[in-house]
Amino acid sequence: MKKQINKIVNDHIYKEKKLMSLRIPEFSLQVNASNAESFCIPLADHLYKNYYSRDHSTSPDYTSSMDRKEFIQRLKAILGNDNMNFDQGWEVSENDPMGNVYVSKGYYKNLFSAGHYLSESFTKPVSNGGSVKKAMNRYSHQENDYFFYIHGKTPGEYINNFMVRYYFNTRAEPAVEVIKQLVKALDKHQLPFEMKCPSDPKNFDRKDSIVLYLNKRYHHLFTGILNSIFPDLIDHLESNVPLFTRKIFPGIGFGESPPKNSTSFGMSRCDILAQSIFNSIINEIPQSNWADSFIDDVRNQGFDPEHFYLNPFNSFPYDFNDK
Repeated sequence: MKKQINKIVNDHIYKEKKLMSLRIPEFSLQVNASNAESFCIPLADHLYKNYYSRDHSTSPDYTSSMDRKEFIQRLKAILGNDNMNFDQGWEVSENDPMGNVYVSKGYYKNLFSAGHYLSESFTKPVSNGGSVKKAMNRYSHQENDYFFYIHGKTPGEYINNFMVRYYFNTRAEPAVEVIKQLVKALDKHQLPFEMKCPSDPKNFDRKDSIVLYLNKRYHHLFTGILNSIFPDLIDHLESNVPLFTRKIFPGIGFGESPPKNSTSFGMSRCDILAQSIFNSIINEIPQSNWADSFIDDVRNQGFDPEHFYLNPFNSFPYDFNDK
């Protein structure tokens, strides 16, 4: 990781209380020791856009021959008529006059609104102690949404501390085939998943254009699936992966979901790097030592600097068959 950080540091110069980019002339940040946010927030955004999700390998003038409408139609066609599914086995603990039901399944509790569930009994109305099933769409997308979401045929519980992410670097046209292969394999093995990609083809100019979310307990099984389908994916993927992720195949990166559900993996890591650079500047650490300071900072926060794709104090026994 030190090599990666040194490359970023060497792309910048700090002088006269300003941090400037040698690659992007318009980027310049004034350092104010009394206001860390005014420096760290825009720096993290800069790091995310120009290093995490894009780099010299991603063309800034990427274009696609497809328009948004055609692309969305192709994504929907992957699911065909299989756009509705049911999450079964929820026991009703309480229902109200408005038709809402409080339900539980194992350790999980939920509230289903009227119109979003069905009774599992053909002869009895919904009542306390009875069972209901929740209607689930296979995809989620509104007209102006940035992302198009696909949900697995097998229902699952998405608890952030147990989720991992797989990043696929592809462009819009080949993305349809990548998503098709992934959905087919995941549904065949009955793995619960969520997947997202930009809904506009012009936004496939980044290294994390497709993101797949899985519970970490399925990681071993999924890497086996990837081994079997990778020959069908390789021609549809670019080679690089997002910064700080683990490259498990060319064009496929891995990272654990951050503990904060509202934060992306990439932004969570860029926030840490931005804060470390700010601290180095304020503490008058020579720029040549910023990478070492960053490694010390992440280690003090519980990260393993050589496995920065994992969360602090990780103990889950991942195995990687890197290609």
